Parts: sequence; C-alpha cells; structure tokens
Amino acid sequence: MLRAWAAGFVPGAADGPLAGGSSYRLTRAAPVARGQRRIELGPAWLDARLSLRLATDADREPLFAWHRDAFHDHIEQIWGWDADWQRNDFSKLVEHVPTFVVVLDNLAVGYLQLLTRRDALHLVNLALTESVRGQRIGSQLLVWLKQRALAAGLALTLGVFVTNPRARAFYERHGFELSETTLTHWRMRWPVATPGGGPAPKACQHE
Repeated sequence: MLRAWAAGFVPGAADGPLAGGSSYRLTRAAPVARGQRRIELGPAWLDARLSLRLATDADREPLFAWHRDAFHDHIEQIWGWDADWQRNDFSKLVEHVPTFVVVLDNLAVGYLQLLTRRDALHLVNLALTESVRGQRIGSQLLVWLKQRALAAGLALTLGVFVTNPRARAFYERHGFELSETTLTHWRMRWPVATPGGGPAPKACQHE
C-alpha cells in the first residue's frame, strides 16, 4: 500500500485532474518572469539517506503501480476507475511532467512530479510507500520543496482530492492554505513572503 499525499492539476486544465477519469491538456511551460530565478528540476540529495532521481523508462511499471495503489480509491469514488484509460493517461503524464523516484537507503519508496509555473512551483503528485510511514519522509520532501520555491521567489502549490481529508490535514500542518475548492480537488498554496514585508511563511511542522 502507498501513502497518498497529493493529486494536483495539469497546467491549463479547468480542473485538470492528473489522476482522474476525464481528459487533460498540457500547455507550454510559462516563461520565467523578469527578476525571477529559474528552478532547475533535477536529481538531488536531501540528506545522506534520502535522494531523488529522475525516472527512466525502466520505472514505468513501478510508477504506475505506485500511482494505482495511492490513488485508485479516490479516483474510483470521484470518476470511476478505468484501468486501461488510467494506464494510458499516466503514461502521457510521465512523458510530459518531470517525474522523480524517491530513494531511501538505495530503495525506491515512491515518486513525485513537479512543474514550474509562472508564480509557483507546483507539486503535481506525491506518493510514498507505507514502509516509510513515521520516518518523516513526506515532511523532508516538503521542506526541500519549500526551500527551492522560496529561493526562487515562488509559492508552492498543489491539489488534494476532496476524498482525502487526511492529506489536506497533513499539508495544513505544513502551513499550506486552502485557495480554492472544486468538485474534485482542494487547491492549496504555501505563500512566500511579499516584497513589501508581508507575512512570512509558516514554520514547517513535522508529521
């Protein structure tokens, strides 16, 4: 079993579910605004045990298995699960969205997908195996993502299925705020401090 943390949105889609029974459309990445740092999405070490590596073709099957285990029940409740459609849809997603395998002690324990938007670093999907529950892996990943977003002057955004209040509570503990509710998702945002001295980002609280 996987621990499902997030299901986000494809840029340009009205409610574009990444893991849902309706079509999505991909758009070109937004250009970097003047004075804004470009975030380079690549492999990274978070500490001596935890790292991210870019997914390869050899990861396609385990990636879909993680996707299915994490999001099947939520998708079934909202749209209904069509296995063939989901496999094809997820394959397209992996082709177009930077996808990273989460590695702990040389073992793959989940995946995450990220996009850079004009004003935000967007966490598309994050799923971790039950085997790492209680080890604060999700919290470590969020801290790293916040650091990347803050350094670039960006917010950090994501979407959570409305059938997953546990995930919403997790992100709220990490300072995310609800920005919009749709029929299928809670859209959430971790704001950066404003240039004029607005409120500083909330401190991260571990799992």
